[in-house]
Amino acid sequence: MSYTFKDVTDSLLDHICRPELEMLATCQREVNAVLLWMQRKHKFQFSERLVTITYPANALFIDIPTACEGRPRDYINAQVLSEPTAVSGKALQIRRYSEIITRKDKLQRGRVDSPWETESQQITDPSISTYDRDMRIYAESCLFLSGQRLGYFARPQSDRHILLNLHIWLPNLVEDTDTNFLLENCFDFVVLKSLRRLNIVLKEEARTMITDAELQEGWDSCLQWDSEVLSTPPQQI
Repeated sequence: MSYTFKDVTDSLLDHICRPELEMLATCQREVNAVLLWMQRKHKFQFSERLVTITYPANALFIDIPTACEGRPRDYINAQVLSEPTAVSGKALQIRRYSEIITRKDKLQRGRVDSPWETESQQITDPSISTYDRDMRIYAESCLFLSGQRLGYFARPQSDRHILLNLHIWLPNLVEDTDTNFLLENCFDFVVLKSLRRLNIVLKEEARTMITDAELQEGWDSCLQWDSEVLSTPPQQI
């Protein structure tokens, strides 16, 4: 059964015996807060995505949520492709920009009387900046993160096609018909956790007492379901 945003808010309103006009907005807010909590606590397999993006030539960085049609939660791996339709390519490391600068500084401080210096002088292409020229010697190409931005280092002179394997954040539920895999598969836990949060704003007689043990049992069930997504054998027809 597919549960929707309206299904879960209707269930909460039934439990707390409050009219929709009075408590609907609060219930909606708490449901989205619970869904965010679940994603912070665990990387669900259904949030994993494979996305091919085109990184433009000479771009300092790209806005990754726009390119991936979703906010990345974390990156698993990345590959640079020979063409957009390729299914695999050369692996790219993903670093923080500060790591690249630290590495560059350390390498430059240790470059006195180094054979690298001679090699650097042999690269005379005026279209390549001194900064990029040095880094092409010292390190292979990699991706770097700066907040929600993704950069390619050293800055490419032509478009690059990149295959990203990542987990995304689910968008907030807004419309009555909105749903996601957490509602569809962890509906009972979302209701329990939301009721626990609603107890903060409800009067004592309207509260539903939910124990830590009940919540832990529900959460353990969600984690067990997620761990079995890939281990469950296909059903025979």
